[in-house]
Amino acid sequence: MNVEEKGFRDPVLRLGERPRYVHLSESDRGTPGTGDVRWNDLFGALAEIRFDGRLVLESFVHADMTRLASLLRDASHDHEEPLPEGLPFLREVADEHGPKLR
Repeated sequence: MNVEEKGFRDPVLRLGERPRYVHLSESDRGTPGTGDVRWNDLFGALAEIRFDGRLVLESFVHADMTRLASLLRDASHDHEEPLPEGLPFLREVADEHGPKLR
């Protein structure tokens, strides 16, 4: 969505009840909360459609993924960073809007 869509809310609303899972990734595929994704818009829209599927953290911080995805630079200095830094951020934003991260 960060690349293909004009926003984060309207595309989710257009999908309605169809999504069963959502991949969560920051704009640079690094740690959530450190880039340009409008997380409040996304989680607000997920709450509006009463999303109750799986939320999956997708990050390309491992050196092998950086190479395989042909990224121009490392997405993070520490391949463990998305979990201790990004996961609490995502939980906080999700809790504000409704969908719970399991």
